[in-house]
Amino acid sequence: MVLMLVCCGQPSASHSEKLNLEIMEVHDRLMPKMGELYKWEKKLRAEALNSPDSALFLRHAEAIAEANEYMMDWMRNFKVNFEGTEQEKEQYLLTQKQGIEQVQLLMTTSLEEAKKYLINRAL
Repeated sequence: MVLMLVCCGQPSASHSEKLNLEIMEVHDRLMPKMGELYKWEKKLRAEALNSPDSALFLRHAEAIAEANEYMMDWMRNFKVNFEGTEQEKEQYLLTQKQGIEQVQLLMTTSLEEAKKYLINRAL
């Protein structure tokens, strides 16, 4: 019996545990970008004050603010200890994974578009 436990090791993680880890990996990659988003939003709003293109600066600032707000909403609504059957947990986590991936897309896209706008404007 002991040999079987040693050979087999720990039981593999459930699908919901793996999903949860995947979700947290995305979340953890995005968290440091929140400060960068805030910095760029502030910069764009400041540029808008003195620019004839203020509407474009503000559009990019709003896109960044929206991405940041989506992240905040996702974090507020994510239930770390969701209770239910394994199937319910998996469904919940799949939905949450899609949500955090959408947040990732919004954050990345809004930041890239703002940077691209500023670079092209400087040329």
